[in-house]
Amino acid sequence: MMTRSEALFLGSISLTLTFLSSTETKINKFCNIKITGTSGYISSPGYPRFYPKVTNCTWTLESSLHQEMKLIVLDMDMRPGIKPRSRGAKEVCPDSLVVLENSHKVRYTCGQARPETRIPVLTSGGKAEITFKSNEFLPSRGFLLYFQFNGCQKLPPPRLGYLVYSNNRSALYMCCKGHVFNETLTNSLLLQCVDGTYWNGTVSPCLTVEEAIRLRTNGTDIDIIHETDVVEVYLKKHKYIEEILIPAACVVGLVFGNVAIILLIQKIRKKRKTSSAHPNGRSTSFKMSSTTPQTLRVPISVPIDSTIPPPLRPAPTSPPPPVVRQAPRVLMTDL
Repeated sequence: MMTRSEALFLGSISLTLTFLSSTETKINKFCNIKITGTSGYISSPGYPRFYPKVTNCTWTLESSLHQEMKLIVLDMDMRPGIKPRSRGAKEVCPDSLVVLENSHKVRYTCGQARPETRIPVLTSGGKAEITFKSNEFLPSRGFLLYFQFNGCQKLPPPRLGYLVYSNNRSALYMCCKGHVFNETLTNSLLLQCVDGTYWNGTVSPCLTVEEAIRLRTNGTDIDIIHETDVVEVYLKKHKYIEEILIPAACVVGLVFGNVAIILLIQKIRKKRKTSSAHPNGRSTSFKMSSTTPQTLRVPISVPIDSTIPPPLRPAPTSPPPPVVRQAPRVLMTDL
C-alpha cells in the first residue's frame, strides 16, 4: 500500500488530504476485461493523474460461485453533471460511471464523490458490469472502486436429492422419499456459511436407510448405531402413513357408515308405510304361480244360524188381464 498527501489552501484555511492506494499491480485499469477474482480494485485509465477520452470502457465482474458482490466508490473526480431545468428530471452526466446488474442500472453518477455515492452497491446475481464514458481528455483523477465477492460457494445437490434454498448464510438440502443422508441419517441437511467463505459441512450422498446403516456400521454390530437415530429415521420415513393414509381411511369409513345408516332408515320407513296401509298387518294380495294352476274350493253347504230370521219372500203377483181387440163396425152407408 502507498500513501500520498496533498495540501489544499483556501484563503486562511488549509486542508491536508491523505490518499491511500494499493500497488498498481492490484488495480484493474485496462478497459474491456473480465475480472474473476474474489476482491480487487478498478480505476479509470490514467488514475489518479488524468483520464482520457473513451467512448466505451467496460469491466465485467463475475463469480463462478454465484456470490453476492459489494462495490464501494473510494474516490471520484470527474466532470460535474448538468442539472436539468425541469423539476423531477435526472442529472445528465457528460462523463459517467455506471454500474449494471442484469442490464439494470444500479448506480449512475459523475462529478465529485459525495456521501450518497459512497454507499456500497450490493448485487446478488454473482455478476456485474461497470461502464465508464468520457467526452474528452481531462486532468482529473477519475475514479477508484473496490469490489469484493461474499458468500459461500453454491454446492450441487446430491444424487437422489435436491436443493430447497441457498443464500449467503445458509443452504437446505433434502433427500428423496425413502432416502437419508449418510452422515446424519435424516432426510434433511442444513449448512451454515462461516465467515462468508466456507460451509460448516459437506453434502453427503443420499442412501436408503438400510444402506446408510450398513455403511456406518462398516461390517460391525448394528448396536453401534444409536437407537434414537434409527427411530427418528423410521418415524420420518413412515410419517406419511399417519398424516395421509389414516385420515383418509377415517373419512372413507365415515362416508360408508353414513350411507349405510341412510339406507337402513329408508328401509324402516318403507316397512312402516306398508303396515299402516293394512290394519291387521297382513297383505290381502296373493301371487299366482305361473307354473302350477290354483284351484278355488267353494263349500257345498253353508251352516245356517237358527237365531237369524229367514229373509222375506215377495208376494206372488197375478198376471195382467188379456187385451181384447174389437173388430171395426161396418155401417150400411158404407156399402
